[in-house]
Amino acid sequence: MRFLALGLLLALAACDVPDWLGNEDAQEVKLPGERIAVLDYTNQLQPDPLLEEETLKLPAPQLNRDFLYETALQTIGADQLAVRSLQERESASVGEGNDWETPVVPQPVIEGELLYAMDSRGYISAHRLKEIDEVVWRSSELVREDEPETAGGGLSLQNGKLFVTSGYGDIAALNALTGEVLWHKHPDVPFRAPATPGDTLVFAITIENKLLAYDQESGKLIWTHRGIRENALYLGSMTPAYQNGFVIAGYTSGELVALRAEDGYVLWSDTLSVSRHTSASSNLSGIDATPLIRDGIVYALSNNGLMVANRLTTGRGIWDMEIAGYQTPWIAEDYLIVLTSDAKLVAVNRRDKAIKWVTDLARAEEETRPYYTAPLVVNGAVLLANDIGEIRVFDLNTGVQVQAIDVDDGVRTTPVIAQGALYLLNADATLTRYE
Repeated sequence: MRFLALGLLLALAACDVPDWLGNEDAQEVKLPGERIAVLDYTNQLQPDPLLEEETLKLPAPQLNRDFLYETALQTIGADQLAVRSLQERESASVGEGNDWETPVVPQPVIEGELLYAMDSRGYISAHRLKEIDEVVWRSSELVREDEPETAGGGLSLQNGKLFVTSGYGDIAALNALTGEVLWHKHPDVPFRAPATPGDTLVFAITIENKLLAYDQESGKLIWTHRGIRENALYLGSMTPAYQNGFVIAGYTSGELVALRAEDGYVLWSDTLSVSRHTSASSNLSGIDATPLIRDGIVYALSNNGLMVANRLTTGRGIWDMEIAGYQTPWIAEDYLIVLTSDAKLVAVNRRDKAIKWVTDLARAEEETRPYYTAPLVVNGAVLLANDIGEIRVFDLNTGVQVQAIDVDDGVRTTPVIAQGALYLLNADATLTRYE
């Protein structure tokens, strides 16, 4: 072995020693040609010149009565919503006013004349929609006095029931009009996101990648499905999608699974993962964005850098593209409005994945990147709220910013819209109505 080592040293001595072996006199040799960052997927996000003159034609803005859960309106085909104006009208504290330290702040939900919201300790309050400082009822059902803030969970509505999940590992159904507890279950594994109601069942995903299906009336656990458990994951949210007897679950492992709602039978699965080593977040392949279902097609976006369009019934892939994001896109007729994880706003044709425009949200004066909520299409424009006190408004056809509206700072959950008004909940547990 010593003879072998000596031979190697003699061989090295006969050659020029490269600088990485300690040769201080070595000259750096640069290969000719242009250097391109081949591992940066954002280089691929280039607009298609053929779409430059195309005009996005949407149905008239919808004056929706309710906001039952995050993707309820998109599932029924609401391409854009109506807001009368964005003038601040009034503010009120939600729950007991406990503010949020974590980035996961549950969206309020709306049905009829009531708005429901939850603070960081799990206190839930029901507010008059047009007089939000008037509280109809409060509930402490999910509060655990010996625990810190709940770190996620959420609210959803169906058939007069308010479904509540918490970061403490609880799921419950309350009478939406009175706050009476109808049932309360304790899986004791935290939820980061709201449950999604189906026709008779309600579906929720735990942080351990377990999908639970409960009977809406009794709270009985009907079936479960487990994805691959992950050791590393975003402090994000995983909300299943539902339509016409299909449940679509996205897990932190990057798995996308379609199940039969009635019994949890797996119909098909896919994996949204791209092998890349450009950043720590690229190694987290999870699906935080809620899958969208429209016209028999499932659209799903992962943190790792892949978005897919698959047939709902068979899972057959229609297209995929390398783009990463953790916020749920918005469907505007033939286009997906996508917020990427590196703060670009992109209009992607959902038929063939062609890109109409790309807008870089970064500004030279910003030392740190703001946190942006999911995009909304309102009155023919794209709205993005952020945590530094802005709603940025972009032209739907060009992606050019046309307005910036000052709002409360600390907004980390997507605004909700109903009956011509916009409602913002910030991390201080303050709810504000704009109309």
